[in-house]
Amino acid sequence: MNLERLHDQSDRYWQESRKNGQSLRGLTVLRRESASDIEAVVYEPVMCLILQGRKETWIGDQFADLGPGDALLVSHDLPVQSRITRASPQEPYLAVILRLDLGLVRGLYEQLADLVLPETEGRSLAVGRAEPALLRALERYLDLLDAPLDAEVLGPATLREIHYRLLLSPAGTMLRSLLVMDSHASRVAKAIRRLRCEFRSPLTLPDLARTAGMSATSFHQH
Repeated sequence: MNLERLHDQSDRYWQESRKNGQSLRGLTVLRRESASDIEAVVYEPVMCLILQGRKETWIGDQFADLGPGDALLVSHDLPVQSRITRASPQEPYLAVILRLDLGLVRGLYEQLADLVLPETEGRSLAVGRAEPALLRALERYLDLLDAPLDAEVLGPATLREIHYRLLLSPAGTMLRSLLVMDSHASRVAKAIRRLRCEFRSPLTLPDLARTAGMSATSFHQH
């Protein structure tokens, strides 16, 4: 897997965003020159592609050690712990982070509803090797940085392709389940939205289960 061009594009994107505030919708580049301590954050639905360095991420019993070419896919808002384990001034940690548009994901339902894909266990935090078609789509998206009109006209179509590639990837099982409005994944997402909006108010497990339209036992399981 050749990541050299995407690496150079991303490094330049990081510099331009700091210098001129230039950016593309939903896209961030993270660059660090040293390893980090463990950080606890809430991930919104994102795709994170490692281009250089290494990172460890975990939630509960799910653990991932990520290196160049690995893509982390998060389908729900999740409390995640992570740390950068390999980074230096000579070889900084570099990662492309794309905030997922779940409306765009669900907009692909009609085209993908009848698609038969291998059944695998869906996880809200999944890791896999980035496929060439996804890398090419990301390259085309980053190419739009210096062309505002192209970004406005062509950017939405390229973003749609990136979401399509992620949905079909081996790590996209849980993301695919969000295509179905009444799936367990979609129901849990409703409860998470309520939790984010009403986190200052008392909320019980039965409250959240009712929001999801599940029994407390089923809600806890999923």
